[in-house]
Amino acid sequence: AHHGAHNSAMKPEPPTKVVIVGAGFSGLSVAYHLLQNNDERCFDIQILEARDRVGGRVHPHELVPDVHVDMGGQWVHEASKRNPIVQLCDELQIPLRYQTTKAQGKEKANAASNVVFHDMGKSVVPKGLYKTASRFFYKAVDDYEDRGITKYTSLQDMLNVALQLPHATPTRFQNDDSSSSSSSSSSSSSSSSSSSSSSSSSSEDGSEHKRSPLFQQILNYLTHRKECYEGGRLHELSANLDDMYKSLGGPDEIPVGGYHNVLQKIMQAIEASDCTIQYNCDVEKIQYCPDIGTTEQPEQQKQGNNGKDDEEEDIAYHPLWIETKNPQTRIQADYCVCTIPLGVLQHRKIRFEPDLDARHWKAIDRIGMGLLNKVMMVFETDFWSERYERFCVVHSDPTKILSFDDCTEDYGDLPVLGMLLGGDAARRLEDDFENDEAVIDEIMAALRNIFEAGGDDDNGEDGKEAGSIPERPIAYKVSRWNMDPYAYGSYSFTKTGSTEGDYDQVGKQRGNLLFAGEHTSKHHHSTVHGAWETGKREAERLMRMTKK
Repeated sequence: AHHGAHNSAMKPEPPTKVVIVGAGFSGLSVAYHLLQNNDERCFDIQILEARDRVGGRVHPHELVPDVHVDMGGQWVHEASKRNPIVQLCDELQIPLRYQTTKAQGKEKANAASNVVFHDMGKSVVPKGLYKTASRFFYKAVDDYEDRGITKYTSLQDMLNVALQLPHATPTRFQNDDSSSSSSSSSSSSSSSSSSSSSSSSSSEDGSEHKRSPLFQQILNYLTHRKECYEGGRLHELSANLDDMYKSLGGPDEIPVGGYHNVLQKIMQAIEASDCTIQYNCDVEKIQYCPDIGTTEQPEQQKQGNNGKDDEEEDIAYHPLWIETKNPQTRIQADYCVCTIPLGVLQHRKIRFEPDLDARHWKAIDRIGMGLLNKVMMVFETDFWSERYERFCVVHSDPTKILSFDDCTEDYGDLPVLGMLLGGDAARRLEDDFENDEAVIDEIMAALRNIFEAGGDDDNGEDGKEAGSIPERPIAYKVSRWNMDPYAYGSYSFTKTGSTEGDYDQVGKQRGNLLFAGEHTSKHHHSTVHGAWETGKREAERLMRMTKK
């Protein structure tokens, strides 16, 4: 008996059990960084993922055998040496490639970038008019002065001021969220409605182009581009917080092989460890301890369980429980890192016990969840590449704007044409089309207008001969991120009414419950590198708390 007691005293301390909810980039980052400091098996790590794959909103999809196109995160934005994804790719020995495809080969040496069409793709917008509209737009929404703006002022308001619309003064948005919402809605959710108003409310400075229907369509396209980049619609984007995002500098680049290659190498590192991942596992409830959890047995447990059953004793020793469905299980842990997207939090898909406080929920609800959808298409030939690498079709209806990118060199010279849809165009994709085939029908009609209608570009070159465009792509994939129950959107944005403090609040630790994800990154929200760095942040927090 004495010998057994001696062995018990020498028993090593059990590892700290950490459960990570979500295997997106932030969740994988928590595991990756804990495992880098886990030589002595200090942490027992388990990842619970509701999908049947890792990556979350970074979604490489196998469009054709051995070619995975990125339906979600695709770029490494601001790829300087300070970027955490650049550093990760260096560690994983994955090279990065500059985003643009222009002049990468002889056949593309003369390909034009940012060619803008109108009239359903039949005519090219004059470059001079496009440059004028572009300068006007970006001065209005990016280079404005602080003219009494408040947290309820939107970028749409700033554009309205530049267009000199009646009553377009941002200082009128100074009340509560409901008045802001109605005011912003009345000032339109797109530059189309504001621009249309401008033609009837004559421009006070006499600039003829402000009343031009084509100028208005170009503004619609520039609004669409801004909405693609930011995630939110112009009337939702905060002018007050527009500079909260901190650029890391450097160009936008793409990992060679896409994010499929990056995820594969991350998973090789994780799977080589004792970390386990459970797929198709929906988390319903997280029961946590508001006071920082500890692996030390509480004093009352040392004195006996006072008639309590074993389960109650376990709850006291491991003060965190996670309940899942499909399969229905209860998982015990010392700490939980919740990395589910902002949209899922906003839909209250997981119950917290005790409930998060009112300040936490209000911050979750004030931050915006944006939408960017993609259509990725593979063709037999890259019929567009000799003339265009990036081109679009403007429209008086902002929901019908089409914006194309040549992605051929992103995926091993496979002829891939991508289309990005933001703002109301992204919502129309999800709401107005019966199926993917209908989406492709509309896209192919526009491509035929561009390449078969014989429209002239600025150099007087004719379009291609009729019949040069295939009937349909040989493969395609359409994203619908707003309909995805494990995302409910693409990425967060600074919404009117939100504050800088909201991002801190959303990422605030609650005892042994921690939070990570791009929506908890004040300065790099909406990005893959923002998600990755928050995972590292919480891994380091865990190591400090457990002194391991």
